[in-house]
Amino acid sequence: MPLSLENNFKPLITQYASNLAEFNLPDRKVEYLTTPTEVFARGFELWSYESAKLRGNLIGREMEYSAVEYQAFDSGLRERLFNYFDQIPQLKEVKPELAIDTSQFEKVKPLETKEDLSDAHVLKDLSVKALQRWTDNPEKLEQLISVTGTSMQMNNPNRLLALDQLQLEKLPTMVPAQELKQLKITPDQGIHKVRGFVQKLNKHWISSEMYSLPDLLKQAKGDLELTNQLKALDKPQKQYNQEKVTKLLDQTSLKFKDSDNTITKAFKRAERYILLDSLSGQVNRRPFRFTNEERELLNKGVPELLKVMYLRITEAASKEEKNLQMKLQPTISKNISLPLNRSKTIKR
Repeated sequence: MPLSLENNFKPLITQYASNLAEFNLPDRKVEYLTTPTEVFARGFELWSYESAKLRGNLIGREMEYSAVEYQAFDSGLRERLFNYFDQIPQLKEVKPELAIDTSQFEKVKPLETKEDLSDAHVLKDLSVKALQRWTDNPEKLEQLISVTGTSMQMNNPNRLLALDQLQLEKLPTMVPAQELKQLKITPDQGIHKVRGFVQKLNKHWISSEMYSLPDLLKQAKGDLELTNQLKALDKPQKQYNQEKVTKLLDQTSLKFKDSDNTITKAFKRAERYILLDSLSGQVNRRPFRFTNEERELLNKGVPELLKVMYLRITEAASKEEKNLQMKLQPTISKNISLPLNRSKTIKR
């Protein structure tokens, strides 16, 4: 049964309706606002803002909570309401992690890409601009680190352009347009694509459009032959046992030492995160987070530090990855990268 219809939530609805009656609202609005799912939704939003201290684009801003529908939650009702939400096991578990500002997840306007990208210098300039946009504060850098591991080739500028344009929690596998043409596949409108380059074996870049493979597979749903053709375009990706990867990391320069300063630890944690993501293919990992101490120091540093940090840890991770692969036996040889879904659904 939805939580909003359970017996232990009904007294909260009754009290809310009683408080709301004092505002002399039209009957139609009162009927809407006292719907169980609506009371639950408004109450949960207040709990998220005031009790869990969540901030950002996922919920309203302080001024919005002065509206009538929120005023009806007086101090006494709020205390009962917050106690109710605190007792929900799933919320009790995640509450300590919610006291963050999620505004960094707001979509930003993609970079203009009207230029002719047949020039590698133009591509490089665009990818540098994208890198600057996604490393201008620790929160955005965290998001960039979270999607780096298995997203696309480490040295491919399209990876940054794809992040800038698709802005997914986990970048999907991208398929070059020329490979689709060979299969005589014409993508539907609305399929995510990135205008950029594809690196060939001779190390040259050629102009192309990169299409999101998961979106193409959705388009091909019901067509088994087309689905198999698309899956064949996914490049083999070796995966390794997570526990073995972790043990090997402790034998490298990435092992934490008591003598490490705060920034050194931040570098090591970020590099370890990327390597674990890349080698073990953990599709349900939590996003990367700096500690409060690390975040405070990074905020005090020069803006260029964040960009340099990202470039250094990805370069180091790329080199270390090759060394680790020589010591590991792959467990999985194929994986189509799909966007992460880290949300936990709760019925209202």
